[in-house]
Amino acid sequence: MRILITGATGFIGSRLALRARAGGHDVVAAGRRLNEGLRAQFAAANIEVRLGDVTDAAYVDGIMPGITHVCHLAAAWQEVGVA
Repeated sequence: MRILITGATGFIGSRLALRARAGGHDVVAAGRRLNEGLRAQFAAANIEVRLGDVTDAAYVDGIMPGITHVCHLAAAWQEVGVA
């Protein structure tokens, strides 16, 4: 299974990404920003990181090849004026 996890640079998404990888799944972590601590955790777990915005169709098209499952956890909950 090759899982794309959107929102993987947030708290819940990052925990899911690490847990899925520990369970033997191939994981692609998608997010807009990544702090150094999480970058190190993902590198140690051999999790592929693809930074970008899921509202950008070209970005999504670029990360989808080979993906068999998607866990969509990306959200704009901290942004003012986003509907």
